[in-house]
Amino acid sequence: CALNIIAVVFGNGTLSDLCCSDLVKEGKLCHDTLIKYIADRPSLIAHETEYLKKRDEVWNHC
Repeated sequence: CALNIIAVVFGNGTLSDLCCSDLVKEGKLCHDTLIKYIADRPSLIAHETEYLKKRDEVWNHC
């Protein structure tokens, strides 16, 4: 489900209920760390604030 979650945060993906369940099982620290790591890439850093906001929205949704 990691690719599904990444598609939601960094694109226009749709989050499945199954992936929501997996995300919660993995935990907020894991989710936050993974998305922050990806958002820090030079090609993405300009929109980091937007991605971190979407990261939090995904977590709250699940």
